[in-house]
Amino acid sequence: MPCVFHAKRPTPYNHLDPSCQFDVPDDDLIIVDEQTWCLYHCPLTDKERKPTAKAMWKSCENQNFQNKIEQKLKDALQQKSILDMTGVVFFHEAMFEKATFPAVLFYRTSFGYAKFRKATFNDTAVFYRVTFDGIAEFQEATFNGTADFQDSMFSELADFQRATFNNDADFRKVTFNETIVFHRTVFNGIADFRKAKFNSSTFFSETTFRKGCGFEKTIFALSVEFQNATFTLGGAFRGAAFKYADFKGTRFSKNTEFREATFSELADFSEVTFCEITDFRMTIFCGTALFRETTFTHPVFHKARFGYAVFHDATLNGDSDFRETSFTKKTSFRGATFGGNVDFQEATLENVDFQGATVKGNAIFHRAVFRGTVMFQKATFQGNADFQAYGQSVTVQEARANLFFDVFFTNAFFGGEVSFENRQFCKCASFKGCTFAKAPVFHGCRLHQGTTFPPRENFHDVTSDHAAQAYRTLKLATGQFGARHEEARFYALEQESLRALPATPRSQKLMSWMYKWTADYGENFLKPFVWLTVTTAVFWLLYVTLLYFSTDAVSHPMECLQFTIEQLVRPFSVWVPNGGMTLKIPFEANFQLILILQIAATFQSIASLSFITLAILAIRRRFKL
Repeated sequence: MPCVFHAKRPTPYNHLDPSCQFDVPDDDLIIVDEQTWCLYHCPLTDKERKPTAKAMWKSCENQNFQNKIEQKLKDALQQKSILDMTGVVFFHEAMFEKATFPAVLFYRTSFGYAKFRKATFNDTAVFYRVTFDGIAEFQEATFNGTADFQDSMFSELADFQRATFNNDADFRKVTFNETIVFHRTVFNGIADFRKAKFNSSTFFSETTFRKGCGFEKTIFALSVEFQNATFTLGGAFRGAAFKYADFKGTRFSKNTEFREATFSELADFSEVTFCEITDFRMTIFCGTALFRETTFTHPVFHKARFGYAVFHDATLNGDSDFRETSFTKKTSFRGATFGGNVDFQEATLENVDFQGATVKGNAIFHRAVFRGTVMFQKATFQGNADFQAYGQSVTVQEARANLFFDVFFTNAFFGGEVSFENRQFCKCASFKGCTFAKAPVFHGCRLHQGTTFPPRENFHDVTSDHAAQAYRTLKLATGQFGARHEEARFYALEQESLRALPATPRSQKLMSWMYKWTADYGENFLKPFVWLTVTTAVFWLLYVTLLYFSTDAVSHPMECLQFTIEQLVRPFSVWVPNGGMTLKIPFEANFQLILILQIAATFQSIASLSFITLAILAIRRRFKL
C-alpha cells in the first residue's frame, strides 16, 4: 500500500507529481491512525498527540534515515535533477553542513535541529511553509539561485550570519519566534521580508542589501539592529512595526521608505546616511527617535508623530518636509543643518530646540503650533523665515495655535524676510542680539511687555518697500506697554525707511536727514548738546572775525563770548532796544554791519533753541512715564 502523503507542489515545481515522491519497500511503511506512511513523511505524533514509531527511533535508525537522505542528495546531483523533500519530517537533526544542493524543494518540510552551515545551493532553493522546531543554522551558506522561505516558521534561533544570497531571497510572512541573526549577511538580489514577524531580538548589523529590500508591514516585536548595514538601492519598510530599532551607522544609497511604520520604543538612526529621498510620512515614533549626526537627502516626515525627537547635528540636504508633523514631547534640532527649504507648516512642536541650527533655504513655520519653550538661540536663517499664524481665529484650536509662550531667538540671524504676523507672545520673548537683514514683520501681533529686541544697528534693512510699515508696527506695539527706548528705536528705523522711499517728498527727506544728524531721531539726548556747543563756538568765531575785519577797534574775544552767550540765554535779544550792546557799540557808525550782526545772532538763537528743544524732547522720551 503506498504512502498516503499528497501535496500539490508550489511554483516553480508545480509540474511534479503531488503524491509521495519516494519509492519505499513495504517493510519501511509505518501505520499511523490507520493510514500508511513512508518513513520520510511519517509524522512524529498521531491524532491524540501520542508519539509514533518514528518518534521512538533510536540513534542508529535516525542515522540510517540521515544516510538515505544524503544518498538522495548525491543521486540528484549526479542526475542534475530536482531534490524533492516535500513533506519530509526530519527526526531530531538534519545535518547538511558544507553540503552542495541542486534545485531543492523543502515544501512543508519539518525540521528539528537543521544544520545548513556553509551549505551551497546552486539552483532554486524552496523552503516554502517549512517548520523549524529547533535551531536553524545557515551560517556562511551560499544561495546561488532564488531562495524562497515564504510562510515558514522558525521556533528557535535562526542564524543566517555571513550567509550570501546571490539571487532574490523571499522571506514573506515568515515567523521568527526566537533570536534572528543576519549579521554580515549579503543580499545580492532583492530581499523580501514583507509581512514577516520577528518576535524576538533581530540582528541585521553590517548586512549588505545590494538591490531592493522590502519590509512593508513587517513586525519587529522586540529589538532590531541594522547597525552599519548598507542599502545600495534603498529600503522599503512601509507599514513595518518596530519595538526597539537600531539603524546606527547604516547607509541607504537609494530611496528609502518608512511610510506608516510604527516605532513603539527606541528608534536609533544616529549616523545613518540617506543618499536619496527618505519617506517617513505618517510614521509613528511612540518612544525616543534618535537622528544624531544623520545625513538626509530630501527627507519627508509629513504627518509623522514623534515622542522625544533628537536631530542633533543632523544634515538635511535638499528640501525637508515636516508639514503637519506632531512632536508631542521635547524636540531638538540643535546644531542641525537644513541644506534647502524646511517646511513645518501646521506642525505641532513641544519644547522645541533649534539652538545653533542653520537653514540655508526658506524656513516655513506657517500656522505651526509651539507649546512650552521655543529656543532658536544662535540659529541661522539664510532664506526667508515664516512664523505666521491664523489671521482671524474662528475656532479654539486655531486661537491656541497662534500662541507663543517662552520663545528665545537670542543671537539668531535672519538673512531673508521674517514674519511673525498674528502671533501672540504670552510670555517673555527674547530677540536680544538678533540680526535682521530684512525688516521683521509683526503685523497683528500681541507682544508681551517682557519682550526684548536687539539694538538698532542689528536691523540692516531700511530700503525695502515694507520696511517703514514693519517698523511702524513695532513702534506702536512697544509703545503700548511703555517701552520708550524700544519705541524710539523703531521710530528711528521707520524714519530712515521713509527717507529711502521714492514717494517721500524731498522736504520731508531733508528734515528727516537733519533730525538724524542732530538728535539721532530722538534716541540720543547728548547729541543736541554737542551741536549746541559746536554752534556756539562757530558763532563766537564769526563774531570775533567780523569785529576784527570790519572795524578799527581791537578785537575783544571776551566781549564776543559774552555776546554769544547772551544770544543763547536771551534769544533774539539783539533786536531788543539796548540788547546786544556789547558788540553794537563798535558798529554804531555802520548800519549795514549792525544788520549783519543782528541776522547772525538771529540764526544763532534759532539754532540754539532748536538744539535745546531736541534735547528736551529726547530726554522726555527716554524718561517719560
